[in-house]
Amino acid sequence: MDPPVQMKFNAPIQAAGLGGFLKAGKRFVRNLAGGKGLRESVKDVKKHNKATDETFYKVFKNSKKREAFREHCKSEYSTENFNAFEFLFRKNSLSASELQTFADRFVGSDAPQEINIGKDENEAVAKDLQSGNGASAETIELLQKAIKINLSDTYSRFIIS
Repeated sequence: MDPPVQMKFNAPIQAAGLGGFLKAGKRFVRNLAGGKGLRESVKDVKKHNKATDETFYKVFKNSKKREAFREHCKSEYSTENFNAFEFLFRKNSLSASELQTFADRFVGSDAPQEINIGKDENEAVAKDLQSGNGASAETIELLQKAIKINLSDTYSRFIIS
């Protein structure tokens, strides 16, 4: 018996969430079945994921769409990720007090709106808190990616509603 195939996906595919991943997979298979080559099929999926990513950011840039997405998140009881992403949206850095506010609100088991982030994100926040200099651009980018992945399933249902 052959060992299972290990697959690694890039951030755009992960950020598309399960719904987006399934759509990308269907598109990929359909392209292959339709006679497109592997390289062309991969390019098509990447193009689709980039468009989904751009649409996500357009929602946050448009106040009416952002409010509609917020209401959708409320209906799914998942406002913590929306609020955390909104807190970080369009920011390249956070002051020490802003980072403390973010951590108190969203990071850790005692946080009132705890978000599900991984070890790397938690360590980056802790390191930046300890430094007293606020959050670096790298920490913010790491947090934004993790939160966007958390939001991706909710977002995929929002765009089809």
